[in-house]
Amino acid sequence: MRKVVLAALWVAAAPIVEAENTWLKRGWQYRVRLTVNAGQYPRIDKPAEVRLNFTEMLRAAGLDGVFNTRSLRLLEVDEQDRVIDRHAVMQFNPDENFSPAANASGELIALLKGRTEANETRNFHLYFELGSRRYSTFPYRPLVKVEDEVQHEGQASYRIQTRRGTYLYHKQGGGFASLFDLDGNDWIGYRPGGRAAGEFRGIPNLGSCFHPGYTNSTSRIVHQGPLKATIYSETNDKAWAATWEIFPTYARMTVLKRGGNYWFLYEGTPGGKLDLDSDYLVTASGQQQPITESWAADMPGPEWIYFGDTNLRRVLYLVHHQDDDAPDQYWQMNGEMTVFGFGRQYRCCEKYLDAVPNQFTIGLAETSSHAAVVERINSSYQPLTVEISPIEVR
Repeated sequence: MRKVVLAALWVAAAPIVEAENTWLKRGWQYRVRLTVNAGQYPRIDKPAEVRLNFTEMLRAAGLDGVFNTRSLRLLEVDEQDRVIDRHAVMQFNPDENFSPAANASGELIALLKGRTEANETRNFHLYFELGSRRYSTFPYRPLVKVEDEVQHEGQASYRIQTRRGTYLYHKQGGGFASLFDLDGNDWIGYRPGGRAAGEFRGIPNLGSCFHPGYTNSTSRIVHQGPLKATIYSETNDKAWAATWEIFPTYARMTVLKRGGNYWFLYEGTPGGKLDLDSDYLVTASGQQQPITESWAADMPGPEWIYFGDTNLRRVLYLVHHQDDDAPDQYWQMNGEMTVFGFGRQYRCCEKYLDAVPNQFTIGLAETSSHAAVVERINSSYQPLTVEISPIEVR
């Protein structure tokens, strides 16, 4: 089974004392070095995620003080500590039980800007300070932008704009009603009524919940920043819960609680409209299949699929991170929408997924070249390794 999350390593040790001439500038006394390895796959503008607990790291280094969240600065450096980027894009999401004095823990997201080759290492210095000094926040240009209380197809929604398109998320439904690409084509196309022509469409559909148009859930924004927005959705009976994390080029769902078995469906409109003559799908086997061809079988790992239109140089991909032996299926419905499901048996209606947590990634790739699409799929969901150094002191 594949790893669900990236690996992170840090070593408890006495602080390393560094010469001041290698430092960012006066005013920052502490830093840690983050070493990110791409692993087996090239990465394209990949956000690297790592959990940090500054309280524990300070304690391990024999240091004490109140962590200053606003003091965080991230620089990319080479192996000789020469600065490559003085304003590397980052986001820090404090944990719900975050305390600057007692539990300064959270998640750091750092952008691996551009292309990172397989097994290549990227190095960063993360500077921070203790105490209450005021620091101005660096004005990163947001790569993920959230708007709340947007009305979309009959329901209060979040609109999330990214580098690859715009997502519309129904807050009571707990699912995406629309995904507009950069040309304005809607790859989902939910609207009330019309069955396959509207109300059946969505990402995801877990069966009894988390589907646009439903009204049995509540949703809230947990974090938002320049690199990631996190939505938490839970059914009103508290039996089901999931998060969606939306990044600049893809989005990841984690099923956290389940009230029974479920599936994960894509019911939508590749390129904006299901076209029986030009639409197609491709699985990890590499074989392109016409959109009219139905099938049902356990997809051999890796479990991913993408949909496209021969008239477009763009595809939508869907990934199930954890390979399993549950059945998967595809068919088109009435010439109006796709019906693809991880954990569903053609044609209806048993649900075969039962893992918690369970993760899925979706994204639009700005290419239709199979080799390039595979790169973007692997870049989006395959785990990275992040190593965290002991605290360095100026």
